[in-house]
Amino acid sequence: MFQSHCSDMPPNGEKCGYPCFSGDKHYKARRFLNFTLIELLVVIAIIAILAAIMLPALNNARNNAKAIGCINNLKQLGIYTVLYSEAFNGALPYCPYEDGSTKKWVTLLQRGSIIKENGYAAFICPAQAPYKFHALSEASTYTYGRVGAYNPSDFTYSGSLKTIARPALSEIFADSVTTDPPATAAPNGFTSNGRTQYFLIRKHYPNDKARVELRHKKRANFLFVDGHATALGRSDKVPTHNHLFPKQNTGEKTIAEAYNPYMD
Repeated sequence: MFQSHCSDMPPNGEKCGYPCFSGDKHYKARRFLNFTLIELLVVIAIIAILAAIMLPALNNARNNAKAIGCINNLKQLGIYTVLYSEAFNGALPYCPYEDGSTKKWVTLLQRGSIIKENGYAAFICPAQAPYKFHALSEASTYTYGRVGAYNPSDFTYSGSLKTIARPALSEIFADSVTTDPPATAAPNGFTSNGRTQYFLIRKHYPNDKARVELRHKKRANFLFVDGHATALGRSDKVPTHNHLFPKQNTGEKTIAEAYNPYMD
């Protein structure tokens, strides 16, 4: 039955002054809900400790998810590479020099109707900070890098599938970065640190501004000619020559020696 005031008396002998139901110990509930400052600080400290423990694990999980997404993108690119090769007598996508400029490998996939125009979603690493372009066509420049050759613009070096003796060891695309992107390509810069992917990486040119980037826990994701993708670190090895006399030259170089990669 409802009473106008609590009939139970707190220890100081005064009524609590709040309406309650008969039999409720309202003053005890009030005493229970009144945290002291020390108790509140203890709760805040516990929450802060839990956050400090969990945030690195959450960040690590997020970075792992991005690395897995990158591998999946490269595998998708591997499918496009196979389709292109089958359509063009074993040729591999490369970056031809035409009409006074170096064309993007994306352009070849478009010409061959392998991908739709401006279909670049699978060619950008999820771990690369997002950036905007003046024109959507600029996106074809800032993709995974075509690797594996002294000169990815020369078909002699970029080659045909038929010239590769060890396709499972021969890299063709990889995580890339350039530290000197053209200022005209984006309105407000590419990323907070002025770096973005780049479509062409020359092998054995250690001083180029466009290089492989070890952005996944000091490793870079690579796609190989046979279609598999995996992460490689500085000490992992690739063939010295993928396309130039591959059957006679079976030497190998570390990623550090072949690409002098940037480390994120």
